[in-house]
Amino acid sequence: IEYLDKQSLSQEFSIDLSNQIFLITYHPVTLRPDNNKVSIVELINALSEFSDTSMIFTGVNSDPGNKVIKEKLENFVSQNSSKRILFESLGVERYLSTMKLANIVIGNSSSGLIEAPALGVPTVNVGERQKGRLSSPSVINCKEEKKDIIKAIKKALNPSFIGQAKKTSTLYLQGNAANKIASVLAKTEIKSLITKPFYDFKIEKSNF
Repeated sequence: IEYLDKQSLSQEFSIDLSNQIFLITYHPVTLRPDNNKVSIVELINALSEFSDTSMIFTGVNSDPGNKVIKEKLENFVSQNSSKRILFESLGVERYLSTMKLANIVIGNSSSGLIEAPALGVPTVNVGERQKGRLSSPSVINCKEEKKDIIKAIKKALNPSFIGQAKKTSTLYLQGNAANKIASVLAKTEIKSLITKPFYDFKIEKSNF
């Protein structure tokens, strides 16, 4: 794509992008729906410690628990609208352009583990929503707690870590995928794999 520059994005967003930039996406954790309110408050409290930072938030997905997260983010953004903005969706061009310019990608979206490392941008991955995915050395995993998030952000802003992130190649697009897949399949006992079971219930005849 044709990446948009900082001046273009600043004019389009109508916010100041002259200082450091955080790109933030936080979605509900569906396995722990009751914890979403606590988690987003912890994240916001951590972000509040970086008052001179421009923050671009992308919209919350439609998973259960999204309402409370959206409300908390809207309130946080409204407290400093000259440096903070929330979009329902940035679209591919604006999203990747913003990511390329960002100092850090923060939140629990898969883009922090896939696109951000490919662009050489450090990621602070909050919580366990992406647990089990491949994680590049440019990704810092932390708990959904204010103190831990702040610590991770400060580490990601460290010049030595930033330099490492820019040199770190993504774990994806390594090449030779077909041969690797064939090699795994060749060593796998296909017949032993259990297919998805279905449970059909016997329907009793009705007089109706």
